[in-house]
Amino acid sequence: MSTSNKVTEIQIYKDWLHSIVNGLIDGVILINDNNEIVLINSLARKLLGLHHRAAVTMENLKRAKHIDITSLLEESIQKHYDVQNHIRKVDSLQKILGISVKRLLQQDGTHLGWMVILRDITTSWEMDRLRKEFIAKVSHELRSPITAIQEGVSLVLEEKIGNLNNSQRHCLKVTKESIERLERLVENLLKITRLEIPEDEIERRKTVRINQLIKSLVTTYQWIADKKQIIIKKNLPNHMINIQADRDKIAQILTNLLDNALKFTPEKGKIEIGLKEEAENVILWIKDSGIGIQLSEQEKIFAKFHRGDNSINHKIKGYGLGLFIAKEIVLYYRGRIWVESQPGKGSTFFVQLPRGH
Repeated sequence: MSTSNKVTEIQIYKDWLHSIVNGLIDGVILINDNNEIVLINSLARKLLGLHHRAAVTMENLKRAKHIDITSLLEESIQKHYDVQNHIRKVDSLQKILGISVKRLLQQDGTHLGWMVILRDITTSWEMDRLRKEFIAKVSHELRSPITAIQEGVSLVLEEKIGNLNNSQRHCLKVTKESIERLERLVENLLKITRLEIPEDEIERRKTVRINQLIKSLVTTYQWIADKKQIIIKKNLPNHMINIQADRDKIAQILTNLLDNALKFTPEKGKIEIGLKEEAENVILWIKDSGIGIQLSEQEKIFAKFHRGDNSINHKIKGYGLGLFIAKEIVLYYRGRIWVESQPGKGSTFFVQLPRGH
């Protein structure tokens, strides 16, 4: 093939790429390995507020009329991690955008660059808000009748209104256990809606002594670990680390992660809880010697009501809400949560939270 034919073919492929990218329903920006913007489609220009003819560089992204994504993009590039659906409200457009930053790799793993995706999620966000409010209302309405039923069953079981035979007692105990499960489910739904419909900003701004919180949590759960002969190791710095947050919410994150680790770690296993500082952030981790998680499951496990496909997961009681609740709290504080795991080799759950000063 002659040089002129090769140039023609390359130009055809470039034209195809431009046509495909401009035909997408999302805004797309492609950045090469030298951090230069090589392609931006018309919708990305529109959402950012950039002139449709002007050349776009990393520098003039900062001067976008509607939204500045440079800090998010630069942090992702510098720290080499993907950003998944970062939510930003754009008042000038009256829209809500989901912003994702993904690494582009060749088949051999060589780094090619980055792709930024800007998605208009305004309609789905509003539908989700209405759904959350509905769940919150229904959950609150369910609490009163559940409490009344539970108290009634307890009165009968205590034989305060008459004697019971063995069959009646057995039926009522099964009923009581079912009511308690329903009560836990409703309470979990309420926890979710409290996270999804945020409280006043002031609730985010309390000093939490993370070292003390971890020690207290380990003390609380030590009896469960002892029962399974599991060793819990604390990997904590000597100096106190504080963050600005709501103590109960941070405790909920750690409780859900430790509860998971204890469930899925076999007898005589090991669990490590660690804490360290990294620039303006705090990193917490809980590492276990449990069954591990398949790569295909590692993103799904943070979804609401998700439970793994293997038989061990189905033998362990739960509603698939613990990791979802932990993720929602982390996102509420603009942090990150992720897992590193291999089947049969245990899992490590990481939480990155801003110090909040």
